[in-house]
Amino acid sequence: MVIEELPLHKVAYWIQAHRIPLNLLTAGNTLEIREKLGEVKEVEDPWEKGSRGFLGMRVMIDSNNPVPQGFWLPRAEGQDTWVEIKFEQLLDFCFNCVILLMFTGDFKEIIWEFEKKGGRAFNHKDRRYLQDFMNQMQLMDIGFQGQAYAWRWRKAEEVLIQERLDKGLINSSWQEAWPCFAAIHLPDVGSNHCRILILIEGRQEKVRRNRVSTTKGVNGVWRENDSQVRKAFKDLFSAGGRRNWRDVLAFISPVNTKQMNDSLCNLVSNEEIKEAAFQLGANKAPSPDEFSRIFYHNYWETIKEDLCKMVKDFFQGESSVHCLNVTEIALIPKVPNLEIITQFRPMALCNFTYKIISKILTNRLKPILAEIISAQ
Repeated sequence: MVIEELPLHKVAYWIQAHRIPLNLLTAGNTLEIREKLGEVKEVEDPWEKGSRGFLGMRVMIDSNNPVPQGFWLPRAEGQDTWVEIKFEQLLDFCFNCVILLMFTGDFKEIIWEFEKKGGRAFNHKDRRYLQDFMNQMQLMDIGFQGQAYAWRWRKAEEVLIQERLDKGLINSSWQEAWPCFAAIHLPDVGSNHCRILILIEGRQEKVRRNRVSTTKGVNGVWRENDSQVRKAFKDLFSAGGRRNWRDVLAFISPVNTKQMNDSLCNLVSNEEIKEAAFQLGANKAPSPDEFSRIFYHNYWETIKEDLCKMVKDFFQGESSVHCLNVTEIALIPKVPNLEIITQFRPMALCNFTYKIISKILTNRLKPILAEIISAQ
């Protein structure tokens, strides 16, 4: 048998059928269940180990025809019963086998503050079961394109609650197998949940499309070698012109008060640093130092002492962030057929530690912005 003939899309695994009435909870009474689940290899006698409230079965899991989340089981009394299917020791299954995992749907929970708008304020102290599940299963959020919120509900005439409850989660094996993909939030037509469309693209095609080999100059002449293209982008993103504005600012009357200055210059606390760090989403693009934001969130207790000291040293003028201020720029196309470099939208990928400092400054400036910036 060659490897192409191996049934790699199938694997035998134990599952549990819950909420079956006690009078039907027998190994022999599985005909209806077999029809619902497909190929059942083995059924345990639930009374040998004592009643555990479910029926254990070893079934063939087919990735082309997944096991349903549950099914309706007819009863002689005429009232059907919903049977819920759960996997047994799913964590061991996922860790011990090289398997591609993707979970999509309504997870009934948000993880970050920016995933919610309206209604009760997001509380960072709430138990986050979805985050615990993602950490245990080593899953990552695949992000999305399209509208920001996947679910909406109007609680009252004046209160509209929007949250990103629907999302896609994958493991590293899935990402390695399909590195070029996108999740798109489709319009929520006929439902208060939007549908998620997963697009998968071939690896070679993505690499080809990601290379910028030629650009057109303002004079209409094409730049066709790497050095010319690099120089064009360098010139676009390099700062130039006047830097010193002191003579202009001298004619503007100050509007900031001593109280404002004190609030901006107060010593930063460990709590303020942690709040800023956890306000930043954990599943954003990685930074140049290759430490993702979820690393800082998961190992906060280990790194908090060194990280807080570095941030405090910066605010007290005892250190510089020059070594942290290293930024990679990702170019996002604005139009389908690119010709000139201004048709790219640059996205800066900064180190997460640098972002914590900028987030603290943002949080301190936010309450006074309306007083120091005029409507004009």
